[in-house]
Amino acid sequence: VQLWFIQVIEGDTSLEKFQMLAKNNHVSGSLTELATWAGVELVRTNELISGFIQNGHLYHWNQKALAVVVKTENNSLLLPTIKCQQKTQTPFEVADQFVTLKRKIVTQKLSANDFEGGGLLLSIIEGDGIHGFNALLPKNMSFALAICGPFFSLGKNLISITLTYDHQYVGGHTAADILRQFIAVLRS
Repeated sequence: VQLWFIQVIEGDTSLEKFQMLAKNNHVSGSLTELATWAGVELVRTNELISGFIQNGHLYHWNQKALAVVVKTENNSLLLPTIKCQQKTQTPFEVADQFVTLKRKIVTQKLSANDFEGGGLLLSIIEGDGIHGFNALLPKNMSFALAICGPFFSLGKNLISITLTYDHQYVGGHTAADILRQFIAVLRS
């Protein structure tokens, strides 16, 4: 059973801080880069993220990873993964991994290794005027994050974050804690 929580947060402080750091590290400083890094950190630090229910049994991914929804030139959607390391990765190391995946998609050089692992799906719509959406859970994952923004409302730049979760795997309080943990990482 898929359920979800939606949280809208003010994005100015987090995005401005990230954009200042990005200038010195030769990345764009986009919401996509920031949310991708925060997703990798969430998967790395929260053991629950790697679990899923299949045919009534509990499983865990051996290779914890963030599956990122990427749209190809012919409008197909792919779910390549960014593998989680034991150590903390900087936002710029994760951004480099994401750029490498995008380059492989454009040059059609993706391999099976680029789809290995799992734990969390991340779907981002940046700058399209969308104020919220819900990412569906893919097979063998219990959590999906849908991020959109920044969008201007009530005099502020806002970011909408929706966490979809498998209610057979975790309860609402646990899912809400996971959403709060992601937001805390995003703001750090």
